[in-house]
Amino acid sequence: MGKRYGVAEQNAGRAMRRVSAVLAILCWAQAVSAAPLVLVCHAADGVPGAQATAFCEAVALFLSETDPVRGKSGARSGDTIEVTVLAAEKRSLTAALTWRSGGASGQSPPLSVTVSDALLAPHIYRQLAAALINESDWPT
Repeated sequence: MGKRYGVAEQNAGRAMRRVSAVLAILCWAQAVSAAPLVLVCHAADGVPGAQATAFCEAVALFLSETDPVRGKSGARSGDTIEVTVLAAEKRSLTAALTWRSGGASGQSPPLSVTVSDALLAPHIYRQLAAALINESDWPT
């Protein structure tokens, strides 16, 4: 007999499908632009899809603005960054990052941001993206 899922589990499953679809679009956009960097995003169970998507978009934007070398010919193909959103609420988000480039790899520790007087906003996601990249020793 199959496992029965309650409303919360069904909603979480729908959120994960939405996150997966948006993240596939982000990877496709990277491929279409001929940039050799591949960005893969994951969201832990229970993470709201909208927040995971917004954070992954912030990471992609931060990388495109601060690491334009990856978009030029001659950059190493196969460079990969994986972002995992570990937890998220309206006012907090925790994520970690791993990367591979050539024969090297690295990772960040899990980093969190919490805002007590407002909801998370794009500029806060960007700051956390920058911190994850810096803490992982991503080669530039």
